[in-house]
Amino acid sequence: MSRCPKGGTHSGARPSSDRKYEITRIKDDHHEIMRLMVLGWTNKQINIRYGHSLAKLCAVRNSTLTSKQINLMQAHRNYKVATAQTVLDESAKGAAEVLTSVMNDTEQPARLRVDTAKSVLDRTGHGPTHKFKGDINHTVFSRDDFNTLQERLDKAVEEGAVIEAEFSEVE
Repeated sequence: MSRCPKGGTHSGARPSSDRKYEITRIKDDHHEIMRLMVLGWTNKQINIRYGHSLAKLCAVRNSTLTSKQINLMQAHRNYKVATAQTVLDESAKGAAEVLTSVMNDTEQPARLRVDTAKSVLDRTGHGPTHKFKGDINHTVFSRDDFNTLQERLDKAVEEGAVIEAEFSEVE
């Protein structure tokens, strides 16, 4: 989060303790600025996107009135996220129980039980193995050859043609 400098000026805005202007009433545009700040937007991002002056943004960020409101909004947002995570965690337990009961129910068709078992394995990091086909070369190259290969690799990585590769030099 960008902060307005303390002890100096930034586009005309001074820290709230030094300046004469203090926000006394939160206007509609202040509300929008505060919402963006709570979402983690920096002053520069808000300035670029909405054209509010950096001085105004510093005033909103540093004002006693608005900073209290921003703190309340952040606390509320954090509470909502924590509450949602708790609901999801509890739901995951129930979902796991449903999968386990279907998987263990001998009355269910075998195909359903097998698919459920595969689903449980996939979600616990024990999914199917994936075959990999590639060429592995162990070759001795000259310094010029090595530099040429390194340039080609860098270009392929930039183009997205290579996921991962490694060169090692052996003396």
